[in-house]
Amino acid sequence: MDYEKLKEFRNTSPGFIRQIGLLITHIEDGAAEGRLVLTKDHSNPIGSIHGGLLFTVSDTVGGVTASSKGRMVTTVNASISYLRAGKVGDELIVKGKVVKSGKLLCVVQIDVYNQNNVQLTTSVITYHFLSKEMDVDELIKNLQE
Repeated sequence: MDYEKLKEFRNTSPGFIRQIGLLITHIEDGAAEGRLVLTKDHSNPIGSIHGGLLFTVSDTVGGVTASSKGRMVTTVNASISYLRAGKVGDELIVKGKVVKSGKLLCVVQIDVYNQNNVQLTTSVITYHFLSKEMDVDELIKNLQE
């Protein structure tokens, strides 16, 4: 698996994730990391960062982590605990690691920290493998068409 190409694919794919500004910064076998600087566009009516945004970045980095096993995935189950609020101006560091990878399912733990290493959330998300093997070159080619 070419992790640099997988990172390129994830960072250049159009859609919601690109709109919120999440950047995948590292991928290796069984682990991934992403970063996002929080703006007021990420906040909720009470001024802290929206919980849905925190879940979204967790699910995204978790999916990238599971995909590091060489297969596309979809989320089948998720649990998140919100430990502290994120604030406008914070930089999120989102870290995923595979807990268990089987034939059909992959369980990933995802932790979100701010730039001061204060943990904001912890999640456990289960992904279903969709294909036998992912062809990252083909995925990138399809983006360019």
